[in-house]
Amino acid sequence: DSKTHPYNSFDFKVQTAGGQVLDTSFHSAGSPLNSGDLVAGGKTTGTVVLEVPVESGNQYVIWKPNAFKSDRAVVQVQ
Repeated sequence: DSKTHPYNSFDFKVQTAGGQVLDTSFHSAGSPLNSGDLVAGGKTTGTVVLEVPVESGNQYVIWKPNAFKSDRAVVQVQ
């Protein structure tokens, strides 16, 4: 794939144990992810801050890079 793919810290959300889906926080911590484009095989690093209420149960980080497509990745956080 020779296309570039955009990335942005706003592509991330968190689903709380209570079922709430929350956006990223605007707090700066470390080196923020910012935004840009990556070519196939490209890499970047940065911090994304997700603040959630203290609850027991599973929480999930959701990465959805395009609001108009169903593509997404969901990772359980323990």
